[in-house]
Amino acid sequence: MSEASVCLLDRDDGSPASELAKHLSEISEKCWAARWLDGVEYFAWTWLAEERVGPVSYGMGTVHEEDLAALRKLSALAGGWVYWLEHDDPAEEGVRFVPLARWQEMYREAMDDD
Repeated sequence: MSEASVCLLDRDDGSPASELAKHLSEISEKCWAARWLDGVEYFAWTWLAEERVGPVSYGMGTVHEEDLAALRKLSALAGGWVYWLEHDDPAEEGVRFVPLARWQEMYREAMDDD
């Protein structure tokens, strides 16, 4: 498995992308008791796009302004967003980073499918 295919949640390199993935995972854990709830990246992006300032009720918990501010900052520092990649090979499945322009395309496509 190449370094690029390693799930960001399993990295401890301190990069903004890894920290962004970890922060989203913490929100998922806190609110849903799941390491990465299906779609958490889309919910969180919606909150940021709508410029929510918190608190936001989510699952069994609350996402606070500090959480939203951290997501905004980490996304800006990383220059993109993170998402869960489904894959037939479990070694290839996991959280991945994409540049902001690509994420915005993915987000629009996902919202158009709903």
